[in-house]
Formats: sequence, C-alpha cells, structure tokens
Amino acid sequence: MSKRKPEEERYSGRIEQILPGLLIKRNYPENILPEDMELFSDYLQSEAWPVFRIELENVRVNSELFIKKNFRILPESFGDQWQERVYNRPLTLAKNYLKDLLRNDQREEVVLNVLDQFSTGGFFHWHTEIIPRLILAEKYVDPEIPFFLPSYFLKKWPFGNDLLSIINRKMISLDQHQLLKTKKMIFISQPGGPLNYQPEPLMESSRRIKASFYDEDYKGKPSKKIYITRKKVGRRVLLNEEELLPIFNNHGFEILNLDRMSTYDQVNLFSRCEEVLSIHGAGLTNMVYMPRGSRVIEIRRGIKSHMLNFFFTLSQSFNHKYYYLLGDLPDSGGMRHEVREEEKSIRIDPEKLEAFLKNF
Repeated sequence: MSKRKPEEERYSGRIEQILPGLLIKRNYPENILPEDMELFSDYLQSEAWPVFRIELENVRVNSELFIKKNFRILPESFGDQWQERVYNRPLTLAKNYLKDLLRNDQREEVVLNVLDQFSTGGFFHWHTEIIPRLILAEKYVDPEIPFFLPSYFLKKWPFGNDLLSIINRKMISLDQHQLLKTKKMIFISQPGGPLNYQPEPLMESSRRIKASFYDEDYKGKPSKKIYITRKKVGRRVLLNEEELLPIFNNHGFEILNLDRMSTYDQVNLFSRCEEVLSIHGAGLTNMVYMPRGSRVIEIRRGIKSHMLNFFFTLSQSFNHKYYYLLGDLPDSGGMRHEVREEEKSIRIDPEKLEAFLKNF
C-alpha cells in the first residue's frame, strides 16, 4: 500500500491553508461492550485534515467532477488519495477523455468548486461538506465568483435547493453534455475529511439552516423520541421492522419516514427531538439539528468499517450521547443487489431490542 501524503503535498495548484488540522479525541459509545471495542477504536483519536483554498489555472471539469489538465485527472478531483491512483490508470483515463470529446464546451473566466468524488452521497454530504465548504468560501473567495453544481445534484437531491437558500452566491448548472473550461478554478478542500469534521464550518452550517427554517409556531406533531424507518429506500433496511414497530411504539417513539419530507419539517421535528433511533443511514444526519447532549441510537452491523462510523464520529461533534445496537444478517445473506458488506440489510432480535430500550 502506498504511503499517504500529507494533504498539503498532494494538491496540484497554488495552496493557502485556511484552517489548520485538528487532533480530535472521542469517547467509546455510552453502552460499549469489551468485545465491540475494536469496531470503534480506530476513531477514538484522529486528525481533521487542514482546509485549503487552492487555485488551479486553465482546467476543465465535467459533471462527473473530474478536474483535468494536460491529460491528467488532478488530485483535487478526489476525496481520498487512493481514488487518484485508480482513475489515472491509462485505460480509465483514456475512457474518461473520450467522453469529454462528445461534450459541449462551457466557458467561465473564474469558478468556485466545492465538490469532489466524495461529495456525491446525498443528504449526509450536503450537510457535512458541501454547505460547510460554501460557508468557508464566503470568507475566502470573492462573492462575485460563481460556483457550479452538476445539474443532476438538485434533481436527485431536491432538498439541496432549500439548503442553498442560506448561500448568497450565483450558481452555474453543469449538465452531463457539458465540459466546463475555466482560466481559474478556486477549490475549497474537504473540511476535515471523511469521519473527521472541522467544527467551525460544520457548526455554522447547522446554525444557519436551523435559523432559516426553525418555526416557533410549528404546527406539526413533534416528538421527543423518533424512530427513522428506511423501508422505502430499498437497501440497508431493517428486515424485520414490522415485528419491531410495536416495541418502538410502546417505548414512545414516533415512527417517521423521511422520504420526501421537507427541510422545513425535518428541521422543526429534530430541533425538538432528544432521542433518535435508526439503522445506519442518511436520516441520522438530522442529529445536527438536535439539542446538544441528545441521544443517538444506531442499529448497525458488527463489522469493522469506516463507513459504519460516520454517525459515531458526527454525534460526538455535537456532544451527543451515542449508543449502538448490532444487527445480524439473515440466513439468506441479505438482498441480492446489496453487494457491499456495509450496505447489507439486517435484522435485530425483538427481545434484544426490548431489553435495550427497557434498560435505556
């Protein structure tokens, strides 16, 4: 395995550090068992990467977020270093360039970029890196310089329109048939990197979104305890959820399906919530709206994976109390379309859930 470069050494443009790196220390989950410590131990102490403002000259970018110059995909395209090695292999690079030959040129003198290959994951990524990067740009990039988004971002994740309402900067939409060419691109790097969040932009993002959408006279039906169902998502679901719903109800949990729920409702419901329970999934990102010191209960697989620790680390950024419950794969091994181990649907024993919530 190649040795990881320091972040400041891997970029190709002219760089300026705008936030220093931070050593972040965390505690084990509140209900940790000795046999589960290895699931979390790698994340008890880690570095939030420094954040850089990077200037790139005479580059091209497509809607797949590959930034190119002189027959090379630049490292600014990638959230992590292993991706750069993969996509710059000769055959992969040639295929990528052939696609660009079929695209129409769109030209801008100067453009802001707050995206990379890690940014395409929806609700979680909008809250933990896209909006925080745009907030950092307010301080370090001329407000007259537009930023771009691939057109599919707002089609696939329409809530992005709500979140962008807190940003006062012109946006350029880039569709799949266009190749954006610019004399200067200003790139804001990831605010801390995967799992390790720079607190300043993360907290400011949460504060502003809450301030914009919170309604003291909210007419919905808020609950102190929320269970988030993923049954309509089609992957990473709780397979025996139906038999568990009475248990959730008996312990005072409001059952919520967040699919198509407005930003306004999510902000107002979770701002009044003190306890959220869900299988690992983007809905848990709503903890950023909850009062500090709330309780987050995540149902997850008992395998060691950085992906399954996104919410463990995020919860401690907000001083929430994090708990976990380990589920099991069914005898069939899960749904056939769920290839990655982290994506597989699980079940949890009803007696185990009842005992946990009874003693909680």
